[in-house]
This record gives sequence, C-alpha cells and structure tokens, in this order.
Amino acid sequence: MFLVACGPDRRVALAEKLMAEKETDSAIAVMQEIKEPQNNLTDRDYALWYRDTTEDMNKYDGKTVSFTALVAIGKDFPTDTFVGGRKLMTCCANDITCLGFLCRGDLKPSKTQWYTLTAKAQTVYNKAQDHEVVALMQVSAEPTEKAKDQYVTFN
Repeated sequence: MFLVACGPDRRVALAEKLMAEKETDSAIAVMQEIKEPQNNLTDRDYALWYRDTTEDMNKYDGKTVSFTALVAIGKDFPTDTFVGGRKLMTCCANDITCLGFLCRGDLKPSKTQWYTLTAKAQTVYNKAQDHEVVALMQVSAEPTEKAKDQYVTFN
C-alpha cells in the first residue's frame, strides 16, 4: 500500500493507522510505506523522520525539509557548520538526548537559538564516524519562538 499526496501533518496519523492495521508496534516498518514528500515537519513528525533518515538515508538525498530546530555551534566547528535538531525524550528527563544533523550554511548564532530551518538533505561520508550520514545544507533559517514542547518523542 502506498499513501500519496497527504500533507506532512498526516504522516504520523497514517503511520498509526497502518500500525493498527498490521498489528505491529514498529513505526519504521510502516513509515517505509508512506511515500510522500517530506516538506514541513511538525514537532510530532521530527523524531520519526530523524530515525527514518538513519535507516534509509539515500531516499532523502536531495529532498528539502523545513522544521523548528534548536541550532547550536560547536567551538571547533568550521565557520560554515552548525547543528540543527531537537531534543528527544523517550522515557523521562534522565534520558534526554539531542537528535541533530550537521548542517552547512551561513547561519552563525552567538548562542543556542530556535529557528525555522529549511534545508536540503544530502548523504555525505562522515570521516569521524567512518560511515555515511545525512547532512543538511541550509536553504533558509528564520529566528522563531522556542517550540511549545521543547522535546520530541517517538509516540
């Protein structure tokens, strides 16, 4: 079954419906069946989309996405590099971790800030991790308010 032409806000609902139909709790298995553009990711979409990029990164190569991102720059990063992502909480406050992408662009925040980040996904070789990863090439970045819910989940 291929679900086409649904708005990005509907992906999670579609995944939940497919999970119920297939009697599975694997969101990744059913997300593979939802073949629609990844445009404007909702907070609820972000965690599933991130996980899917680690499972099947090549299907996102060249796709443009937009999402609310917490953006930070590391002190040893090249001048055109930053991290854009969200904090994930799977269980409780003790397990919060960052799900972020290395990004290239002209964004230079002086501190960690919230942006609506639009970027093109690109599969690149990460020498430090010795494998390919999805990186994001900035198309635009607009400052925005802190996300209503700062943490994303897989639920």
